[in-house]
Amino acid sequence: MPRPDLLAWPNAVTYNNGHVLDDRGNVRPREGWSLAIPGRVFALLREAGITRRGKTYLWGHSAGGQFVHRLLATQPHGIFEAVGAANPGWYTLPTLDLAYPDGLGGIGLTRDDVVCFLGYPLVIFSGDQDIDGTTENFPKHDAAMAQGPNRFARAQFYLERGRAEAARLGVPCRWNRVVVPGVAHEGMRMSAFAGDYWFGGKS
Repeated sequence: MPRPDLLAWPNAVTYNNGHVLDDRGNVRPREGWSLAIPGRVFALLREAGITRRGKTYLWGHSAGGQFVHRLLATQPHGIFEAVGAANPGWYTLPTLDLAYPDGLGGIGLTRDDVVCFLGYPLVIFSGDQDIDGTTENFPKHDAAMAQGPNRFARAQFYLERGRAEAARLGVPCRWNRVVVPGVAHEGMRMSAFAGDYWFGGKS
């Protein structure tokens, strides 16, 4: 019997890339993007009284890190206390000059959306031992390989591209890369580090 998660999220198009495009490469209705789901879920939790918090934290590792940074690029930021993307395999670059998912072009976004994205304090959590570029699930298509030979290198590439685009637009880039020492492509260890980074020492 197929795994329930694979029935809901069968491939990278629907999950990693947010189901922005259909099978023919056409832009789907914005409300149908997977990237819009967390905002709706949080609104329902507040409506049901399950939480009274005005904001929430968002974090994802690997494919989840891909999902998270693409969500932040395309969705409103008001509900987020903090957002972290850990060890993504590759990144959507913050430019309208490249079509999605290589960049943010062709899906209805504007310069203001890019400026807003660059101005959000996204945390890029990067395991310094995540340097194996030979594994089966490591993205190897041309756009990904242009970002570097492994996930650790790609995180630095992404940060530099963000800063360069912000400089070109004359706006701030508030992204921050946090290197996690001694950790490879290990979701549990990365999440433990992120939890301590955000909540360590808090009562």
